[in-house]
Amino acid sequence: MSEDEVMAASQGAAISVNPNEQILFEDDTQQTLIN
Repeated sequence: MSEDEVMAASQGAAISVNPNEQILFEDDTQQTLIN
């Protein structure tokens, strides 16, 4: 596998394991910027 394929596979695994994690992270970042 190329590095790009490894990155895509690991990102896909992370998304399938916890699809809400990125959304929560973005919300936390927005709250931090607001405060």
